[in-house]
Amino acid sequence: MPTDHCARSLSIAYARVRALLRVAVAAAFVSLPRGGEATTLAGGHATITFDVGVWAAFGLTPNAWIGSAGNPLPVGPDTGPDLLDTAGEPFANPQIYPVNPVGVDVTPDPRRSAPPTSFMYAATDVATLHATASGNIALAGVSRWTVAPDLGGGQLLFGDYALAWNAASGRWELSNYIDFPVVTFWIGNPDETTGPGDDFSVSGDLIGSPFLNILLSGALGQDFGDFEFATVPEPSAAACPVTVLALAGIAAMRRRSACVASPHMRRSRGQTPRVELPHPRHRAA
Repeated sequence: MPTDHCARSLSIAYARVRALLRVAVAAAFVSLPRGGEATTLAGGHATITFDVGVWAAFGLTPNAWIGSAGNPLPVGPDTGPDLLDTAGEPFANPQIYPVNPVGVDVTPDPRRSAPPTSFMYAATDVATLHATASGNIALAGVSRWTVAPDLGGGQLLFGDYALAWNAASGRWELSNYIDFPVVTFWIGNPDETTGPGDDFSVSGDLIGSPFLNILLSGALGQDFGDFEFATVPEPSAAACPVTVLALAGIAAMRRRSACVASPHMRRSRGQTPRVELPHPRHRAA
């Protein structure tokens, strides 16, 4: 009889352990990112190819390209190196803008107010990407342009961009964060793709915004070049406090189961836009 009692006790205990283990495995599995659940952007880069002919029509010619190594520099003019006088690199076309680290403020100068990368999304398909996208994708890099002498001379800076999805307007927008945050371009004629692992890409035309039209009269709706963003996500999830056996079970299950665009506004041909720059020198856009 004692033996039968012990056997029954062990059987009951074993059944309880198995039930708890099933609950733990299920909870952990639910906590992992799945289709439609938002995850944090982990990396990627943007590629911008400027139409220098269009920029020249506004009195701006390429001067230099300043990559992520210039993140610590002040705007200037300053007593030391700054964005206006650093040598930078020869103006590259296209230019590569890597994503700044998530949650890290990489530009200490208060005039460079780019927010840290904070983009959350799910990319099972384009509709889900639009429905879940929030936050900003901070991009490292600044392009420097020389202003024509008859327009006052000096230099103009564009950069410290942040890419974001504007759900209200139904479009991707690129904001400049040098001196003041403002939407500088819309991504027109967008081509959006999604892939495995929440990969996604966005490409289209750099269309001048209403703000850019204030800075460069006639810029609204102009096509200033081509834009593309491609992401390399690493979904993160808080691990549940489960046993190693439970995690192994999840891995086994995963192995077994593995398997609105903004309108493009064409620029008019044969017309030279009128340029109105508010200050003669050392401007930052």
